[in-house]
Amino acid sequence: MPEDKYLSCLKISRLKTLLTIFAILVAYDAPVTAQERLIHSFGNRADGNTAFGGVISDSVGNLYGTTHGGGTFPAGAYGAGVVFELLRQADGSWTEQVLHDFGQGTDGRGPTAGLAFDGAGNLYGATYYGGGTPCQGGCGIVYELQPPAAQGGTWTESVLYRFSTAINGLNPHGPLIVDAEGNLFGVTQFGGTANLGVLFELVPQDGGVWIEKVIHSFTLGARDGNYPNGLTRDPAGNLYGTTSGGGAHNSGTVFEFSPQVGGGWSEKLLHSFNPNNGDGTLPADTVTLGPDGSLYGMTGLGGLYNSGTVFEVIRGADGVWSESVLYSFGGDSADGVDPWGTVVLDSTGNVYGETNLGGSLAEGTVFELTRGTGSWSETVLHNFGNGDDGLFPQGSLIFDHRGNIYGTSVMGGAFFSLTDNGGTVFQIRTQ
Repeated sequence: MPEDKYLSCLKISRLKTLLTIFAILVAYDAPVTAQERLIHSFGNRADGNTAFGGVISDSVGNLYGTTHGGGTFPAGAYGAGVVFELLRQADGSWTEQVLHDFGQGTDGRGPTAGLAFDGAGNLYGATYYGGGTPCQGGCGIVYELQPPAAQGGTWTESVLYRFSTAINGLNPHGPLIVDAEGNLFGVTQFGGTANLGVLFELVPQDGGVWIEKVIHSFTLGARDGNYPNGLTRDPAGNLYGTTSGGGAHNSGTVFEFSPQVGGGWSEKLLHSFNPNNGDGTLPADTVTLGPDGSLYGMTGLGGLYNSGTVFEVIRGADGVWSESVLYSFGGDSADGVDPWGTVVLDSTGNVYGETNLGGSLAEGTVFELTRGTGSWSETVLHNFGNGDDGLFPQGSLIFDHRGNIYGTSVMGGAFFSLTDNGGTVFQIRTQ
C-alpha cells in the first residue's frame, strides 16, 4: 500500500525510538487506573485511516475529526483522507458518518490536524497536501464544511484557499484558530522567505473570496524559531505556539505574536529550548493556555532521560516569561516516551496528555500529572497495545462534561494489519 512522505517519515522516527525503548524496557503488567473504551476502529477503505489530529465535540457530545488516509478517492490508492463525525447514540454506542472524502480534482489531500468550529456550526480545517498547485502532490488547502439544512443531509465543502507559491507558505499544519470576526489563523511548516514556515491569516471578502495575509515568515538564527506546529489564542487576541527548530540552541522555541494598534503584529520569543541543561527539545505540537495565563506543552525529546518533557511557561510580574520542566519522561521502565500532541487541563489544574511510545506495552500512553509540593507526579491512565487497542496516540485530548477523556491513535484497532494502518478513537473513563 503506497504511503506519502509525511507518514513514512513518522514511521521511521517511531522505529528508531522503539529500538531504543526495547533495549532498556523491562515489561510488566502495570495497574490500570482508568478504564479505556474503544469508540471506533478505522480501516474499512471507504472509512478513514490513520487518525493524527484528535477530535473536537459539539454541544451535544458528538465528535468530529480527520484522518490522514482512507476514503474513496483516489480509487485504488491509499486514500486522501476524510472528515468524520461520531454520533453518540441513546444506548451509549457510537455511529460513524463520513462528512467529506478528500482527493477529487483540486481538493485537498492528507490532513494531519484536527478541526475548529465557528459560532454557526461550520467546520474549518487544512490539508497538508493537495489543491492542484504547481508543487509535487499539492501544497495544501484551507477548507470549510457547512452542515446540512436538515438532519441527515450532506455537508458541503468549500475550498477557501489553495497554497500555491512558496512565499505565501506551503503545507499547512495544526488546527486553525477562528476569531469572532470569522478570520482564520494558522501556520505552514514550509514556505515563506526562508522556506521555514509562515504564520498566516485568512480574511473573508465579499463574494465568498478569502485573501491571505502572511503575518510572519520564520527564519534562521537565534532570535526566531522555524517549522511551526500550530497556534493557541488568548482572549486579548495574542497568538502563541511552538516551533520544532530554531531559537538560541536550534532545538525549538515558544513564541508569542501580539496585534498592534493601527495594524501589524509584534513577535516575542518566550523560550528557546536548551538540550544542555535538562530542558526539553523539539516540541511537536502547540501549547495550551492555562486559566492563569500560563502556557503548557510537551517536547518529544530532551529532559533528564532524553525521552521528552511536559513544560510550563509563566509570565512574571515584570512581563518576562520563564520556563519550568514539570516532568521528564523515561525514568521508569513503564513510563511513556515521546510525548506528542497538546495537553489539556482539568478544573483543578491537573495536566493530561499522550505519549506516542513507551508504557508497559511500548505502544504509547495516556497520562495525568498532579501538582504536589514543589514537584509533579505522573500517573499512567492507560497503556496502549493490548489486542485490538490503538497504537501510537497523537493529537489533542478533550474532556466531556463528565470528565471523560477522548482522543485518537494513529494506528491499531480492529482492522490494523501489515497493509492497513487502521487507527482508533478512544475514551478514557476517569470517574
